[in-house]
Amino acid sequence: MDRPNRFLGVVEVQGSAEMCFIPNPGRMHELMAPGTRVYLLEKRGEHRKTRYDMVLVDHRGVLVGVDSRLPNTLFAEAVDAGRLRGFRGCSVERSEPVFQDSRLDLVLSDGEGQVMVETKSCTLVMEGVALFPDAPTKRGARHMRTLVKALEGGRAAVVFVIQRGDAHEFKPNDGTDPVFG
Repeated sequence: MDRPNRFLGVVEVQGSAEMCFIPNPGRMHELMAPGTRVYLLEKRGEHRKTRYDMVLVDHRGVLVGVDSRLPNTLFAEAVDAGRLRGFRGCSVERSEPVFQDSRLDLVLSDGEGQVMVETKSCTLVMEGVALFPDAPTKRGARHMRTLVKALEGGRAAVVFVIQRGDAHEFKPNDGTDPVFG
């Protein structure tokens, strides 16, 4: 396993080195070690530069989802199915709405108006505590400021999706990015 840049990995597939797309801009240093078992999804497309997307990493026996696009889909499906208590009665109005100076993930609607939502993928866990972000994130901090502005005239939420089963609580990772936290 090698990671020449934040979206590209080199992994071994049946004895051959293969490039794969890593759909996650986070550092994920603890996950991206040589010899780590990863799970790939074969993708086809005319404009693709890689044959595979990395979707899971086996970190010491814990499967970790590394696709940072997935939380948005999971959250939208859970909202539409009425599975999240705080969002019951809401439905997804649209994806990637532009609000102020940011493109957020979703806008929900219910009988009371709209809710601006940003979802965040969390892969870092230390001693049972999920931490976000795992790298400084100017974009993430900008999204939080945008959500605060949205609260002035409406409702907003940030949803952290922990993509692994060994976390028992969540905290902002102030040590890595005090501006975000």
